[in-house]
Amino acid sequence: MSMDVLWLVVAMAVIIILSYKRFNIGLAAFIGAAILCFTSLPFYDALTLLYISIIDSRTVEVTLTVTFITVLGFLMQKLNITDRLMEGLEGVLSDVRLVMMVGPALLGMLPTYGGALFSAPIVDAAGSQVDVDSRMKTFINLWFRHVVFFIYPLTPVIIMISGLTGISISTIIMHTFPMFIISVVLGYVFSVRRVKGFRIGRDKYLLRSLLVNISPILIVVLLTFLLNIPKYLPVLAGIIASIIIGKCTLDDFKHVLFKSRIQNFILATLGLMVFSLTICSVNVSKSIAEILNSTYFSKHVIVLVLPLIIGFITGSPLTSAGLSIPIAQSMSILTPASIAVLYTGATLGYIASPLHLCFILSCEYYRTRLTDIYPYVIPAAIILAFSSIIIAQYLY
Repeated sequence: MSMDVLWLVVAMAVIIILSYKRFNIGLAAFIGAAILCFTSLPFYDALTLLYISIIDSRTVEVTLTVTFITVLGFLMQKLNITDRLMEGLEGVLSDVRLVMMVGPALLGMLPTYGGALFSAPIVDAAGSQVDVDSRMKTFINLWFRHVVFFIYPLTPVIIMISGLTGISISTIIMHTFPMFIISVVLGYVFSVRRVKGFRIGRDKYLLRSLLVNISPILIVVLLTFLLNIPKYLPVLAGIIASIIIGKCTLDDFKHVLFKSRIQNFILATLGLMVFSLTICSVNVSKSIAEILNSTYFSKHVIVLVLPLIIGFITGSPLTSAGLSIPIAQSMSILTPASIAVLYTGATLGYIASPLHLCFILSCEYYRTRLTDIYPYVIPAAIILAFSSIIIAQYLY
């Protein structure tokens, strides 16, 4: 093993260990980037590379976009737009099974720490009407909250992947769409399929409330797909829409900016972008690629398993993608199809991770244990993982 590969292993180990110690993942990534730079380059060149990576246009755009998305999520919660959105959803849908599936998926669009706690009461109330047990409620809340990640253009990991690879968000989503369909089917088969249909009354007057309160998200999605503009501008439009709809006061906005730990999202995105660009710049990823290419595993298996393991260990899909993308780039296999496989691996590792906050909080809310839920999660994850490889090899 060459020294550059050894130092990359050390840097990744430091990041993973620090994340286990609840150290900010962004700062941990900065430390990892510094280890790579100062062990590969002269002192001044190392400082220059770190500085260039921070001010790189890709770093700036991705960090701004994730920051604005985080503000949008917390703002919609603070202004009770999220609560009114869910009230509208419950009034419009006529089947309790749809409420349990769609509720967590809609709230999964808002990237906030421990966001599973916002959808947990919805699944709990709906599931209790049809005698769904606590383990199944936990799985439903966990799984359906994250299936939307495969098609939602404001998912921070998709934004990071697009920024690092130059592949458009719409192209990435076109290739991850089959995984979204399969994950929905798997979630249905392993959970709500067992629930007998339970009809609930519709309230046509709540349809308007649903449309009004989901409009900030719809505005962002539409502008992202329709206009070729920096990714953070559509999100800014969504923030403005939320301020108008929720009649935001200055105190509300101050609370979102200063009491919602937004800085953690900023640091995480900035640090991981810098680490990823550093790996590319010092060319250590090429050495890793040569080692992996000499193995007997197919390239699609490698780009699935690598991010899956990192995601499971760290409980962070951003970390998983940020560490895996440069290696996959150096293996010359970073096509849209392989990105879909890589993203599937990162997402599944994250969902199943014992460090995944949504997983932990869902178990706390329903008073279940992580080991109670793995019999649901593991089979679904295995099927989805193999499906992603098959689709990448034979469909695209």
